[in-house]
Amino acid sequence: MTSTEKWSSQPARPAQVPQSHLGGAYAPAYAPAPRAVPSRRPRKHLWGLFWILLIAWLLLIAAVVAAASTLFQLYQSDLILPGVRVMDTDLGSWSKADAARMLGRDWQSRTIEVTAEGAGATASWTVTPDELGLLLDPEETVRLAHAAGRSAADLPEIREVTRRLLPLLPATMGLPLAIADPGGAAEPLEIAPVKRFDSMAAATTLRDFAQQLQIAPRDATLKITDGQVETTESSDGRAMDLAGTLAELDRDPWRAFDEGSLALTVVPTKAQITDLSSVLEGARRLLNGSVTVVVWDPVVDRRSSWVLTPDVFGAWLVPPENLTAEGADEWTVNEAKAAEWLQNQNAKLGDDRGVNVAKHTAAIVDGIMAGGSNLKLRIYRSDRRHTVKSGETVSSIAVDYGMPYPWIQQANPGLGDDIRVGQEIKIPSQDALLPLPPVENKRIVISIEQQRMQALENGLVKWDWQVSTGIDSSPTSPGIFQVQTHEPLAYAANWDLWMPQFMGIYQPVPTSDFMNGFHGFPTRGDKQLLWTNSLGHPVTYGCILLSNENAKKLYDWAEKGVIVEIRK
Repeated sequence: MTSTEKWSSQPARPAQVPQSHLGGAYAPAYAPAPRAVPSRRPRKHLWGLFWILLIAWLLLIAAVVAAASTLFQLYQSDLILPGVRVMDTDLGSWSKADAARMLGRDWQSRTIEVTAEGAGATASWTVTPDELGLLLDPEETVRLAHAAGRSAADLPEIREVTRRLLPLLPATMGLPLAIADPGGAAEPLEIAPVKRFDSMAAATTLRDFAQQLQIAPRDATLKITDGQVETTESSDGRAMDLAGTLAELDRDPWRAFDEGSLALTVVPTKAQITDLSSVLEGARRLLNGSVTVVVWDPVVDRRSSWVLTPDVFGAWLVPPENLTAEGADEWTVNEAKAAEWLQNQNAKLGDDRGVNVAKHTAAIVDGIMAGGSNLKLRIYRSDRRHTVKSGETVSSIAVDYGMPYPWIQQANPGLGDDIRVGQEIKIPSQDALLPLPPVENKRIVISIEQQRMQALENGLVKWDWQVSTGIDSSPTSPGIFQVQTHEPLAYAANWDLWMPQFMGIYQPVPTSDFMNGFHGFPTRGDKQLLWTNSLGHPVTYGCILLSNENAKKLYDWAEKGVIVEIRK
């Protein structure tokens, strides 16, 4: 290469620059060419990239700050963090109040099928968990759900929640996808519900089911209607095993909730009484006869019969308390029913007479238990009331009622001889003069008017004799009396009389031991025999005079208790 060619390859020199434009230094018009330098255009591109990256970084910081602020506000709010679930229900972004209401509605919408089978029972019910005592505490459950992911102990959960929150931030924040969803989708946070078991509520519901299922076993029964025995057969029942079901619920109450069903056990119940053959035999024995009750009124010597038949007393029979025990054929009689029947019979007799209910009820019961019998009951007289009429005296009233007048005075303290019209006085019961059990088949009847006496035996006249009764100043009292004493020789001090074959029949004065009665001809001082020619005329001081022969016969024949009826 020539030198000409060499220089021709260089660029043209620049024009000479004035010195003043070169900072005062001289510059030659032609200077050596400077070394080549890199182009300025690539450095300008780097600055553009720098500013772009700076702006992007600032936007990222702003987005992160905004995201952090949003996350902070969300963590401090009343809202449940996204992805938190309870019983497959997503509570994310719900307020605590709304979440509690939603959980409550969801709980109540769940049902449990309760079924019962066995012992012939087939039944089913659909109930809510609450009815079985399976209770949810929605407020406490929501409190736990709200706290999920909000504590330091929940750092892994915080990461999971943050992962869910970032995609929800506005797209204008320009977050890269790698930041918005680091690691991909996360598993939901499942919070266990707060539950409790109320055994009392469960018992209430199950007890109602038990009542619906229960069929009580029916024992064989026996009753008596119109004197006939009627029986019914036994039958088994059924019952729910309430105790066992409640015990099972106590052990594992939430099994029924998880499975959605609860099976009830129904078992058969057996009748206690199935065989009444011995009881039936005992009832038939008692109903095989009747009780005839003969009631006797000794005052008037009158009898009547009451027939007590099975159709009446059958309703009084009481079966044994334990029908299956040995000796179960031993029935009893309701004594109150027997007493009530006697009272009703008394009402038919009249107000002032009747049998002694307290005394004779036992006799009625014994008659029934004997399978039928004949009973004799005595009629008693009660006290009476008399209203004084014009012209009456105490003595005349006493004669009319057949009662010695001192007995009426004793029954009315303060009653003297002077009585007034309209005055009410008490007349003692005639039974007061019959202190001994009356002899039924013998009776002595005396007529003061006729001065005669008859001795009756079995309703027939045995003797009919002439007698003498008391004089007007010391009369023999009419009335119903009875033989009470026997004395071979009695002494009357008031009259100095010895009375052979004396039988006392009544006390003229109730407070005195002196008695009037039967006797033969009396003597005075063992020398004078009195009244031998006076039979048939009133002559005594109140006694009934017979001949010595007749007095001896009567004395030997009339035992204590023989009724003596003295008529006016």
